[in-house]
Amino acid sequence: MACVPGVGWSCKERRNVCDFTKYKKMVSLLSSRTNREVEQSVWTAVWFSNASKKARKLEERTVTTTSIDDRQETVSLIGSDKVEGTSIYGTDDRKIGTVQRVMIDKISGKVAYAVMSFGGVLGLGADYYPVPWPNLKYDTRLGGYRIGVTEDQLQGAPKYGRSQEWDWGDRENDRRVYDYYGTPLWY
Repeated sequence: MACVPGVGWSCKERRNVCDFTKYKKMVSLLSSRTNREVEQSVWTAVWFSNASKKARKLEERTVTTTSIDDRQETVSLIGSDKVEGTSIYGTDDRKIGTVQRVMIDKISGKVAYAVMSFGGVLGLGADYYPVPWPNLKYDTRLGGYRIGVTEDQLQGAPKYGRSQEWDWGDRENDRRVYDYYGTPLWY
């Protein structure tokens, strides 16, 4: 049945008549269900029709965000977006950088590197250090990752800047980085 309100009706009245017609159809389709199921379905439909678009979007966003955030970290697992931005501390407990990104080997699925940013002001002039993932250990006391080098030792490590490119496909770069930190290659 089409919903065609009379002449001179406001948009709000027209919407309510159309919604009521839809609910009547829905109730008749649900007649094979129990009264409780029908009442619950109608109540849900009415609630959503009465909520403004803005409120519905806010609720959808809140529900989605909550369910995603709740699953991004467990006792032993953490989402990659939570790793990015995490502080990295040297052996002397001093912060030496932050995780900019995590590099994952496509074939094996193993995390190969954490790219650490170091130096600069507000990201300008910072250098980026690929650090073998096995060298980072999470320290719950510090709330960040610990690496077995100091800021001074980091100065000689392989790095690149914002204006330089790092060839991630060059296996020689992998060997240079992993050799510098004394770690066996992940592949």
